[in-house]
Amino acid sequence: MPLILFHGWPDSFYRYQKVIPLLTDPAAHGGDPADSFDVVVPSLIGDPGMSRSDRTQPLAKIAEMAYRLMIEELGYERFGAGGGDGGSPISQILGVRHPESIIGLHLTDISFHILTADFPDLSDAEQEFLARSRAWGFTEGAYAVLQGTKPQTLAYGLNDSPAGYAAWIIEKFHTWSDCDGDLETVYSKDELLTNVMLYWTAGPSVRALSYREEWVSGSLAPDQRIDVPVGLALPPKDIDPLPRGSMRSAT
Repeated sequence: MPLILFHGWPDSFYRYQKVIPLLTDPAAHGGDPADSFDVVVPSLIGDPGMSRSDRTQPLAKIAEMAYRLMIEELGYERFGAGGGDGGSPISQILGVRHPESIIGLHLTDISFHILTADFPDLSDAEQEFLARSRAWGFTEGAYAVLQGTKPQTLAYGLNDSPAGYAAWIIEKFHTWSDCDGDLETVYSKDELLTNVMLYWTAGPSVRALSYREEWVSGSLAPDQRIDVPVGLALPPKDIDPLPRGSMRSAT
């Protein structure tokens, strides 16, 4: 089964390096060889993905490029898609625009656009989820405000300091990982530095720091319905786990 996986920021395609062997060769890891996938992991660092800040609805454009890659260039008739952070809405856009070609989606979050939805019938658990998400934005979201309003100023500063660039990215891995305060129990230094260097060496990708409105939410309506099968991971120590049973935006 063909499968395309998308990363977000400050991740890279390298986030999947431990998962790819499990998917492509399950027999070598105690699984059934019939469960193997053809795995495609595009890099969204640099053009035409996250490097330009003068575009409109880039997530939709990335989704269309991914669709053409899988259907026209690689010759697959149908495929699965998955991802988290920015990779979640890209996958969802594929499900909305090309349901006939999408076998299913696997998401690690429902993405940002749901936070602007206006559902009149939210359960208590859903209301608490949205309140927590919005409160998180005030305590941990300063980076997104800066990246969304003055990305180029930040980019100049970070581009001039490898240590600053590393600190900006690795702090996110530390804060967003289930590491109990010790990041190297989850990632090695080589893994962290590889991810930082992929951004550093991509040149214009410092502009990937832009969180302009159309990048975050311009490609999906807050109440967008997706009529393909969807699986959603709910890790217990995620930043703000969605209440089980509250998947209206992704089903």
